Amino acid sequence: MILLTKRYKGSCTTILVGKKASIDGSTMIARNEDGAEALNPEKFVYVKPEDQPRHYQAVLSKFHVELPDNPLGYTSTPDAVDGHGIWPPPASTAITWP
Repeated sequence: MILLTKRYKGSCTTILVGKKASIDGSTMIARNEDGAEALNPEKFVYVKPEDQPRHYQAVLSKFHVELPDNPLGYTSTPDAVDGHGIWPPPASTAITWP
């Protein structure tokens, strides 16, 4: 099935595959930046459980929540250039890809 939608400047694409939709039962998450601007360099970051905060405060709203004491590690790909985006870098190991 092909889904055609109107493309907006600065739009992104996300693909989510659940355990019951994949052949081997894995969960997959993929995202890309489809914007019309030049791409910013990004880095690959693994955030270890012990480096994660126990309190989350949203940047653009007043939302906040206490986080669990036993988090899992996760990966992310934030912008590699300081000053891009609005989130502070986590205390983690960062690898910048060429």
